[in-house]
Amino acid sequence: GEVGGAGDAGRAGDPGGAGQGGRFSEPGWSGGSSRSGGSGHAGGPGQPVVELTLCVEDFVGPDRWRWVLFGPDGGVLARHEVRLDPAGPQYEAFLDLPGYLRRHAAPDVRAAREREIVRDVGTWIGTEVLGPVAPALLAAAPAVVRVVVPRDVPAARRLMFVPLELAHARGRPLAVQDVTLVTQRGAGREGGEREKGRPVRVLALFSQPEGSRALNLRRERLALTRLFTDAARSGRAVEVHTLQYGVTRERLRTVLARPAGWDLIHVSGHGTPGELLLETDTGRPDRIRAPELVDLLGTARDVSLVTLSSCWSAAAGTPVSEGNGASGGPEGAVVGAVAGDLVERLGCAVLAMRYPVEDGFAIALAEGLYRQLVVEGQVLPRALARVLAELSAEGAPASALRAATPALFGARAVRLRLGAPVGGVPGTPSGGAQRRAPGESTAPSGPPDEPTVGAPGGADIPGRDTPAQLPASTAHPSRSTRSPATAAT
Repeated sequence: GEVGGAGDAGRAGDPGGAGQGGRFSEPGWSGGSSRSGGSGHAGGPGQPVVELTLCVEDFVGPDRWRWVLFGPDGGVLARHEVRLDPAGPQYEAFLDLPGYLRRHAAPDVRAAREREIVRDVGTWIGTEVLGPVAPALLAAAPAVVRVVVPRDVPAARRLMFVPLELAHARGRPLAVQDVTLVTQRGAGREGGEREKGRPVRVLALFSQPEGSRALNLRRERLALTRLFTDAARSGRAVEVHTLQYGVTRERLRTVLARPAGWDLIHVSGHGTPGELLLETDTGRPDRIRAPELVDLLGTARDVSLVTLSSCWSAAAGTPVSEGNGASGGPEGAVVGAVAGDLVERLGCAVLAMRYPVEDGFAIALAEGLYRQLVVEGQVLPRALARVLAELSAEGAPASALRAATPALFGARAVRLRLGAPVGGVPGTPSGGAQRRAPGESTAPSGPPDEPTVGAPGGADIPGRDTPAQLPASTAHPSRSTRSPATAAT
């Protein structure tokens, strides 16, 4: 590897050369969680955030390529020739970490062994995969890093789904040290500015078919609706529409086709690599494959961000079921990754989950992220960095994979802002009168003890209650994981 260097700005692997890099200041950002004590790189309010570009060049295979790290001015900050040993255990773990953990962490010492393995793999990624790039990234923190995979080399897409966030620098993962990675193919689409003064329109979907592993989606739904309802009551122009019970393809298609469009679509439920679970008309599981999900969500207009709060939604391969003993699926399985396909079709930012996600973590992540993004107006990568810093500082027992589970995709994610403007929702009478979205008049009602609510200006789905009836507490007690490290969650 090589640190420093001159020139090379605007090379073939550099999307746009110096014009892509830059610095931007975050309003009121203090460089990390006030509870974390800082990482040594936290800045004061308004400290500029460095935007870097890390390009994949001369890709031969998942064990051989070159990194080139460009600074804000297009100059080269570091280079590294990646040469990995495919026969080594760390390489196996790098490509299929959950599978490796299943095979090498005995049940009686699983938690401790998983932490040990993940720490060792993170150290190896920092040393062997990133090399001098890792300390260069940390030195630039707080930083947002575009990880650019060449579009004209299909096999290189495999690198979009490896856990670079786990790479250690100074003994800790980059993801919890104010370094946020955003993966994209080629230059990507940046997206235009949102119309000023327009309300932030949120569609939150919660799908749990009969017979599937139980998730506490009610608590997640109430936490998010309370967040947005409180924001609307404080004068923020935000609409939230929730959809649960009978989330079928047809019902979802009707709601997505709303002419006003959706800025943020939040999808929560069960997932497996390359697919999500919706419901049939009878409430049974309906496995919707990545291309079908992309076609379905592609009917929505003006989407800026899709959050897939489902296990494996950022996974490339096909993890096997517990006890199988084999590693992930063939190299070609990467084409079915949900997150990457959504970016390609919608041109939006996508936040997805690389590994099985714990219910408690999923709800805290979503609530914290949207508070930072929508209420406080932070740019998306910084919002994610702040929430991860907070969650990593809480000290509660957690999955060893937590730092690398949320992953951002798409060029639009780098500078995306979805701050709700101050002011009422246009056309909404005082008192927060509700409006029905097209097609929701036929939606089945949920159980009376599980109300779904909408912020002023949001849809009043039949069988649901109004914001005034929101429970006073949405605390998040510990919950079981969505998946006990199995392929189906």
